[in-house]
Amino acid sequence: MTAVAASKRILSKRILREKKTIGVMIAMHCASRHGKRVEDCESCGRLLSYAQRKIDNCVFHGSKPACNECMVHRELREEMRAVMRFSGPRMFLHHPLLGGLHFVDRLGHSGGTSAGTHQP
Repeated sequence: MTAVAASKRILSKRILREKKTIGVMIAMHCASRHGKRVEDCESCGRLLSYAQRKIDNCVFHGSKPACNECMVHRELREEMRAVMRFSGPRMFLHHPLLGGLHFVDRLGHSGGTSAGTHQP
């Protein structure tokens, strides 16, 4: 396997893990705040669809920052912040591996940028 192929494989695993993580976080938030499953909640289903679409279409690809550092996608930012504030601390209790990897991804890709300043 070439270095490029290995890099793409690692990146695709990270993207899949990121999509899984955001799905879990939104599900935790929805269950607690709305008493529903994401599939049964219009607002949380819309937020999940939005988040996964943005991850799939991220312009940064290999150098993808943590989403809270991105200046490209600003719609639904406050809703996503509410989910992160609620679910983030609970991830370590309910999903420690995903929570830990998400935390490491945020540290490893901060690149010295201030929150909200990563631009293409």
